[in-house]
Amino acid sequence: MIALLDASVEEVLSTSARIAPLEQLLDDVDLAAAAARRRPQDRRRTLAGRVALRLLVSARTGWDPRRAREIVIDRRCPDCGAPTVDRRRWGCP
Repeated sequence: MIALLDASVEEVLSTSARIAPLEQLLDDVDLAAAAARRRPQDRRRTLAGRVALRLLVSARTGWDPRRAREIVIDRRCPDCGAPTVDRRRWGCP
């Protein structure tokens, strides 16, 4: 599973497809983030990055990868609670 760190977008998506459909591996926030991208290749990169994170977490914690959608991933700023970790965008120090 650690090979996902060095995998291409296509390799990540192919690996995930052997486990379950993306809709079962990613939550609604992940799917919305990908849908918000304008270019198809950016949507695929977003999907690959998000599914890779979930599969790596499931591998490291022993979580069933087919239930990766249930892993809670909090991407909010730890200081202000903004919905992104891009601190400059929200004016965090």
